[in-house]
Amino acid sequence: MCKDISIFYLLAMILLYGPTQMTCQINTHAGSQHVRKCSSSKNDVDMNIGMGVKNKKRVVLPSRPDPPSVEQILEDINRASPNDPVFSVFENANKDVKRASSDNEVETKYLQSRRYLEMNERLQEIKDELLQRRKDLQLTEEQLENSVAEVKGKSL
Repeated sequence: MCKDISIFYLLAMILLYGPTQMTCQINTHAGSQHVRKCSSSKNDVDMNIGMGVKNKKRVVLPSRPDPPSVEQILEDINRASPNDPVFSVFENANKDVKRASSDNEVETKYLQSRRYLEMNERLQEIKDELLQRRKDLQLTEEQLENSVAEVKGKSL
């Protein structure tokens, strides 16, 4: 029998003996908690703890079955009907992949067309710039011819 044991001691006991092997009763006084009674099935010390944890029988789980052999898997697949959900899931996944690749193809075509329009616009700007430079060169040629004629007239 252990009275007024701290919660920390209780937690240590639970860790030591395991939660399924202990029961506790806790008293709460003015915001502080004390363990009133503790009991453990592992230890003959009387510690009836009532935190809602009772001694429960451990359920023994059956052992895991062996994985199926390749022959069993193939036999199972061959016996499955064509409308089996497994096959329809793959069909839906393939449709999603096709749709995604189709969307990707549409996106690629869109980007190519935008690039074409941008290049076309840039070529138009360059064409206009070249026409302006040609006009400037023609003006410069005329001015140069006039200057040359003027120099020839003065020198003769």
